[in-house]
Amino acid sequence: MKISRLSLCLSLVVGVAACKKDSVGSDQPLPTEFKPKPADVDTSKLKAPTLFASIPSDTPYVVAAFEAVPLDYYAKMKAALGPTFQKSFTQIRAMEADGLSTKPGMLEAVMTELDGKWNQAGLESLGFSATPRFALYGLGIVPAVFRLEVKDDKAVLATIERIAKKADQTLPALETRDGRSFWRFAQRKADLVVAFADNQLIVAIGPAASIDAKLPLILGIEKPAQNMADGKALGEVMKKHGFGPHLIGYADSRLLATQAMTFAGMQPSAACTSELDRVTAMAPRLVVGYSELSVKRATGGMVLELAPDLLKMVEALRTDVPGLGVAMSDEPLAAFGGGVDLAGGQKLGLMIATTVGKLGDACQWSHVQQSAEEMRASLGKPLPAEITSVRGGILAIQSVSFGGRARNNPIPDAMEAFAVVSSGDAKGLVAALMKLAPPLQQLGLETDGKLHKLGGGMLPIPFDVYAGVGDKAVVVGVGNKGQKLAEKMIDAPSGGKSPFLVMSYDYGKFVELRAQMLPDFGDAEDGGLDKQASDDLSKLFGRATVSIDVNDKGLVMWGSMEMK
Repeated sequence: MKISRLSLCLSLVVGVAACKKDSVGSDQPLPTEFKPKPADVDTSKLKAPTLFASIPSDTPYVVAAFEAVPLDYYAKMKAALGPTFQKSFTQIRAMEADGLSTKPGMLEAVMTELDGKWNQAGLESLGFSATPRFALYGLGIVPAVFRLEVKDDKAVLATIERIAKKADQTLPALETRDGRSFWRFAQRKADLVVAFADNQLIVAIGPAASIDAKLPLILGIEKPAQNMADGKALGEVMKKHGFGPHLIGYADSRLLATQAMTFAGMQPSAACTSELDRVTAMAPRLVVGYSELSVKRATGGMVLELAPDLLKMVEALRTDVPGLGVAMSDEPLAAFGGGVDLAGGQKLGLMIATTVGKLGDACQWSHVQQSAEEMRASLGKPLPAEITSVRGGILAIQSVSFGGRARNNPIPDAMEAFAVVSSGDAKGLVAALMKLAPPLQQLGLETDGKLHKLGGGMLPIPFDVYAGVGDKAVVVGVGNKGQKLAEKMIDAPSGGKSPFLVMSYDYGKFVELRAQMLPDFGDAEDGGLDKQASDDLSKLFGRATVSIDVNDKGLVMWGSMEMK
């Protein structure tokens, strides 16, 4: 008797995944790219650009650059993506020649202006800088302001006017204040200001009233009394978290909260302010940045800074997931895994709900109080012991073959893979799963600590699947290598505490896989443009990795993209 599709899907939750080299041990550490690597920068030698003088010290958020993105990085991007852009521009021109477009588009006008000027001399002839630095920040919550260094702001103004004329677009009347030129685009909910001053291109957006009140600061006629001209504040963030000079920023939780209330016209009580200070001190800042931006790779991430007591609680949620290092090594097609203490996570969630509820009480925010109460009620329910025994899992795919027929049949021809569910009581977990879904018993999943062929020929797939249950793990292996590795994973030794999540995938291999699944992708409707873009990107990007973990500063999300 064939098992149902539902039973098949439930069984596959337990695992289909990728295989590694037989010589790799099950306690292999994670590759180094999953861990933050501090940038090699002497922050004492950094010189802040002049536009930092326009950033108020009490801005609730800022993202800026001490140094421009390297020219060779731009050159590599241009060389890799050039064929796609050229093909798209050719199609735009063809549409206009055929009368399918009634007037020149803005994109066509921009590209005509930039034609032959994708180099330092060409960009500077248009008024732009080939190595611009920038800053994005808030004058309060709003308006949000973006400043970009240019070579000659008057030349940039002339370039924009030429582009608009070519595109048959009418710009609003150019306004001036104290010698500063700007356009103002009035919208229903927010106004947009585009200004040119001090060899900067300035863009600001916000409600009309806030734009009016802060226009002198936007245009640079005035400077904030307390500002970031010395670069010290951002330099300290770089030094603390190991970020580089090409992009660094943060959002301050207390300033965001207090300035948001000011903007909304709220006048919090002393009790509300005190509670708000206590809550925001638990996670004072979200910090972002790159540690490397080069022709070899782009690496960076974000850190949610945590107070010491909360940091200890989050650290305690880390669990042991044996085999995670193996899964992320040997360049799999795709792999992900990680773990968390579910019971500890429930306790942390209840603590957060209680904290939020106290804030709602102190500030008399009924909707916050209600949300906190609902959260407490939901998290207050005890979890089944079998569920809390789960420590984490791994799913890795080394290779998949569809034979070019996946459009009509999504089941692969072949696969090399392995998977692991790590548990404090793996046999109890499987028993509970069998009780919850009795059809799974037909799969023949044994709990004797050995690997067995799954399904007894009932699985409607063209390859064998092997599974086993040990004391601490449920494992699945697909393919010859996957089967051998799964055998090792049944009783794999502890590898130490694991990150909450790690992921790795190979962009080029995914493009190859899509070619198998959709052999006619991009051939007709778009003139092959989508396929061209996909191929270009596969030549530019290699392996990508992502991790979510905790360090001595907070909760960290880290990523790396290899450049070929």
